[in-house]
Amino acid sequence: MSGWDEGAVYFSDQPQFPEAGDAAAVSPHAVLTKFKEFIRNFEIEQNCFPYREALLDNPKRLLVHLEDLLAFDSDLPSLIRSAPADYLPVFEKAAGEVLAGLKMREANDGGEMEEPISKDVQILLTSREDPVSMRLLGV
Repeated sequence: MSGWDEGAVYFSDQPQFPEAGDAAAVSPHAVLTKFKEFIRNFEIEQNCFPYREALLDNPKRLLVHLEDLLAFDSDLPSLIRSAPADYLPVFEKAAGEVLAGLKMREANDGGEMEEPISKDVQILLTSREDPVSMRLLGV
């Protein structure tokens, strides 16, 4: 009976039935999954995956157009705009995990295969929207 009577409480902070449109109900894991899907699956034309290819070409940074993100999922750009300090690190983590998944397992010095390690990837956001002066933001 050891271990069963110690009185530990286990819980999960995932909402069971989140209400539609509730920004607080968006779990970081769900957003991470959406960002991964975007990087892996966004197509400009058939079999042309620009973000997957750009990530393999330059594993240090990824230039993302907000219009493409909006076309893929309408919630992601609004999340980034409302709380960039919260969601940009999640986007960068997703890019690092996708990069590790895209690289093949490599042989180490001993000849054994080892899994690729996720690396830091900087996400650079760009948009075709008209720029706004910093002085006009508070008006």
